Amino acid sequence: MKFSVLNDMDFITLIQSPNFPFTEWVKIALKSYVENQTITTIPLPVFPDSIVFEKKTVNFTLDPVKDKAVIDWLQSLRKGQRTSAIKCVFRCSLAAPCLIGHKNNGFAVSPSSSRQRSPQPPRQRQPDPAQADAPKKESRKKEPSTSEDFDIFSFSLEEE
Repeated sequence: MKFSVLNDMDFITLIQSPNFPFTEWVKIALKSYVENQTITTIPLPVFPDSIVFEKKTVNFTLDPVKDKAVIDWLQSLRKGQRTSAIKCVFRCSLAAPCLIGHKNNGFAVSPSSSRQRSPQPPRQRQPDPAQADAPKKESRKKEPSTSEDFDIFSFSLEEE
């Protein structure tokens, strides 16, 4: 299974947590879900002192005899959807959301933060000469809609 920083920070945090057998918990969660149609509650671990923002890959092996029900269930899923299903079952098994890696308190560390970078000035956007002569579009403000003609896709709250 592959985990991205953007979508799987909870898994990346758990993988880096000491004394948390991630792959074993994945197998327990899957087996519980498939065989009993229930969700096992997985307690959250003690978290590490820092989390490294980087992609992770985790492999686990299923026993063809002991885990036959899980293997059959995985094979019943469409290709390209198996990892999402595993992640979904595992997330639902956690005792609480694992959001510690999402906090903006210096807890997470980027692997590139150790490299020194020279400060870069903000990039200035150059005006497009082709659009300089183009007529400006007038922006029209919408009148507030009534409940009868309310359209969620075109409604906006703008201050006048």
